[in-house]
Amino acid sequence: MIRWIQEKFARKREPDLFEYAAGQMRQDERQEKPKHKWFFLILPVVIPASFFGGYFVGKDNSCEEERATIGAMTDSGNSGEPAPFQYFIGTYRVDVSGHKGLLYIYSLPGGSPGATIHFQNWGKHVPEPLGNVVIQGNRIYFLRSCSGRRCAEIGATAAFRQEYTGELSPDGTLLNGQYSGGQSGSGWVATRVR
Repeated sequence: MIRWIQEKFARKREPDLFEYAAGQMRQDERQEKPKHKWFFLILPVVIPASFFGGYFVGKDNSCEEERATIGAMTDSGNSGEPAPFQYFIGTYRVDVSGHKGLLYIYSLPGGSPGATIHFQNWGKHVPEPLGNVVIQGNRIYFLRSCSGRRCAEIGATAAFRQEYTGELSPDGTLLNGQYSGGQSGSGWVATRVR
């Protein structure tokens, strides 16, 4: 009992600072190792989840205008009569001053011509419905433009307006023309794919 009282009231021995530091280093090492293990265990789950999450989040972000255009492209039209510009309808591989993509020309449900361009090496690779599509004889005219939020959606740094004119070759396989406006103007060519 006396020994117990002596131990209880005895002055505690002061710790050796070197022992304390060594003990702290061992504790720090033990705490860091589990973090690295968890990181490598979580990494194979996080990467695929981010890809799938991006797909599911991004698939509904297209503009209403694009949805309507794609719907119009798949719509057979409102009647069985061929459009007067039937020989233009199709898919073309287009080159506009080095910017390559696809040009789709189709008949809208109301019977008027419609067109969409989809660049594969410019901007955000977003299909762009074209405006004011007019086809007369073997000539085509359309407008490519953007303003406001739409410019950011397609990847343009500023608003622009480009007017395109072109001519269809007699065999219907080649569109050749000029465009002007925006920050540049030059020639463009499109070869029929289907």
